[in-house]
Amino acid sequence: RRRIIEHFEMLKPNELQKVRFTEEPDELNMEAIIEVLADPSLRAHSKVYDSHRINERDSATSILLDISGSTAGTLQSGKRVIDVEKLSAGLIYQALNEIGDRVNMYAFSTDSAMTHLYRLSGLENLGALEPENANADGVAIRGAIAETKLIPAKDRTLIVISDGRPVGTGSSGNPVIDTSMAFGEAEAQGIRTIYFNVDNSPSDYFAELTRNTTYARSLRDIEQLPKAISDFVMEHG
Repeated sequence: RRRIIEHFEMLKPNELQKVRFTEEPDELNMEAIIEVLADPSLRAHSKVYDSHRINERDSATSILLDISGSTAGTLQSGKRVIDVEKLSAGLIYQALNEIGDRVNMYAFSTDSAMTHLYRLSGLENLGALEPENANADGVAIRGAIAETKLIPAKDRTLIVISDGRPVGTGSSGNPVIDTSMAFGEAEAQGIRTIYFNVDNSPSDYFAELTRNTTYARSLRDIEQLPKAISDFVMEHG
């Protein structure tokens, strides 16, 4: 937990950001001054100041967690898949809250009638989740998109954590293609999509499913998920 939070804290903006060679007279830029003294003809057009601007981070993140029946599976460590997923989502939630971002958590599962999207109010709700039915990822992603669009923020991100191949669409379409299209719809609306998939055999669908995402990674061992998330923060945050 500490490592992931430290990585997210690196995303905190500096209190002031220096912008060099401007016309705003906050501070003289000695390099520009020397150039003007060496060549007075530059005086009329030279920008001889550095300015200071507040660099504010304005970000919102939605975390969407798959709680389909397959997440009841037990790992060699004795942990259930859903428990490792919840740990990973909780780490992201805590870390983003600590740096002042707006962050919402959702969980989803699909039964014979519909896909259920649950809004989680905090870590207590997250901890109480249990495996349910199937997973129509595309339907749940569209629900999360609708929620995320309502958050007032300059930068919006949707992180999806799933343990396998989508198996439903809410219609007769191909679940993998439908999920890929849902990711594309999010990107088209300015929502960056991050997808973490845990599956022993993802090769037959992963490339198609993730072709519209900003970032996607497939893991064969869900125990690697917390580290994969922290690595992503370091590389792309």
